[in-house]
Amino acid sequence: MTYDTSVTVTAGRPEFYGRAAALHELHTHTSAIRGSGTGVLVTLTGRRQVGKSRLITEFALRSRLPCLYYTARADSAPSRHFQDWARAFGSLSGALPDAETRSRLDGEPQRGDLAEPLPRDWSDAFAALARACSSTPCIVVLDDFEQAVRVEPTLPAIVARSWQRQLRQCPVLFVVVGSAGELTPHATPMTLLPLNPAECAHALGRRLAVAAFDTHLITGGTPRLVAGCAQAGDPYEFVRAQLHDENSDLVVMGERLVATEVAESASARTVLAAIGAEPQPLTSFTRIVAQLPSTGVTAQTAATRALKLLTQRQVVAAHTPVGAPANTKLRRYRIDDSSLRFWHFFVRPHLGDIARGRVDLAVAAFDASWTSWRAAAMHPVVHAALRRLTLTMPEFTRAADVGAWWNREGRELDIVLSARRNQPMVAVGAIKWDDGEPFTADDQRAVDEARSMLPNAERATSLAICPAGARPGAGVDVVLDADALLAAW
Repeated sequence: MTYDTSVTVTAGRPEFYGRAAALHELHTHTSAIRGSGTGVLVTLTGRRQVGKSRLITEFALRSRLPCLYYTARADSAPSRHFQDWARAFGSLSGALPDAETRSRLDGEPQRGDLAEPLPRDWSDAFAALARACSSTPCIVVLDDFEQAVRVEPTLPAIVARSWQRQLRQCPVLFVVVGSAGELTPHATPMTLLPLNPAECAHALGRRLAVAAFDTHLITGGTPRLVAGCAQAGDPYEFVRAQLHDENSDLVVMGERLVATEVAESASARTVLAAIGAEPQPLTSFTRIVAQLPSTGVTAQTAATRALKLLTQRQVVAAHTPVGAPANTKLRRYRIDDSSLRFWHFFVRPHLGDIARGRVDLAVAAFDASWTSWRAAAMHPVVHAALRRLTLTMPEFTRAADVGAWWNREGRELDIVLSARRNQPMVAVGAIKWDDGEPFTADDQRAVDEARSMLPNAERATSLAICPAGARPGAGVDVVLDADALLAAW
């Protein structure tokens, strides 16, 4: 049987964008299962709304294998969980010749209803699953695993024990969606990242590369928001339309993400808002403290604790200048998810305006600040692209680190590609993404002035990132436009 990992449109369902690598990885597991007759346990993680459930659903439909898909709910009693499990198991059992199926309602055999009496516990449920899947390749999904664990805290240990004793001997792809630390020694980990800029470009169709990057900045690669941009035909019109509805995806998803990640910490939410309010993506500790309602030592302590929590949860990323020691006081912070950065800057300040019908204020703020905000927000995206390009561009293959550089005197370089310790810098340069104008000799002079303050940078290649390219005589060695940057993915 062939397996199609290309992007397709399936009748009656929304279009599925990208994910070719993830689909291929899952297909590799099912191929191994068919060949060996033994199972593979996969733990699938990723941030909220990144498309984990949709990926597994799409894969199961394309694979044409029998699939048990169980989604846990934290607000249900244990008996309800087993009813839901039994119903899902019943839908699977019709395709499994080894399944023993009989209705609990009338005692008569009936496939596709409730498979066997309700399980007494999860061990009983997995034992029945192992008997049913003993010879037929199939897929089993436990979605929202954290919700199930809230109801049954010992579930990770039960899954691990059942896998070791029974299920791994069966030809089953067992996918646990969500954090499952106790399963790590037994499982193949798989992390689903947001859609990358190239996948955003595919969703938009035949549009300029700049629009693909803009879509990525606005949506953070969240599939649902990317699909909204594609349907709107234009990422900017998508934003304006979403701002007209206080219940739109763009408005509410940021609130939900904050509530999910830092629900228990008011100070973390305050610090997150302080970082997001800055027009520059990288914010110093001093500027964060200055925006807090408290002052002095109290504000510094609150910010320190909040930043520790936010960085541990990977909501906020900490950055240092390229080449600086890890304990430098020049550390700066940014919100890691660009859609959450966008929400804090353009949506959160206008939630009240949107709710009271003054949508015009929110739209006017977006129109006025988008170009300058985008120019700064592109910096981490450019760095991510350059990390990829160091593998393929001969000029940059010596690079061991990619980032930005700044010092206490206010000198900054948007781009620094450094080699290994005490070796000459590979490249330095600037990002010009705001006004639609080409990179000029004046832009290069500003780079050269900052370069003079950076050790080992005298002979570094000069690099410009600009959608409009560079003017003749700009004096820059390498110029990458938006298309060249998009090709990194």
